[in-house]
Amino acid sequence: MGAPQPLPRPSPDMVKHRQILFQPIHADREQAPTAAQLLKGVGGILELEAHSPTCLRLVYDLGEVCLRDIEAALDEVGFHLDNSLISKLRRAVWYYAEDTQRANLGCHDPRNCARRVFIDCYRHHAHGCRDARPEHLRRYW
Repeated sequence: MGAPQPLPRPSPDMVKHRQILFQPIHADREQAPTAAQLLKGVGGILELEAHSPTCLRLVYDLGEVCLRDIEAALDEVGFHLDNSLISKLRRAVWYYAEDTQRANLGCHDPRNCARRVFIDCYRHHAHGCRDARPEHLRRYW
């Protein structure tokens, strides 16, 4: 029995540093610390820090989770995100950049990101595991 192996670190360009701002007028005046407690242990989130009662700073692996999914989950459970113009613009740019980066890597769905990369590699790899019959004949054999 050896020592446990450390978890592999994601590549630096897949690690994102973001902040989520919350509405100051809410029943829970401490939304950022509450959200940090809720998100603790979520796969792909590497670091969480409640910088202020309305500002949550987080570091996450884009290969596993994206900001859109994190904010959608927070919104679904009742947190109120800041909807000022600058926050909406910042959020839109981050969403676009992350969606584009994930699409370029073939990671449309975080659950099948690695699987898609291996499938594409397998398809282009020369091997003898291909059926030479046309698609319409494969159903009858």
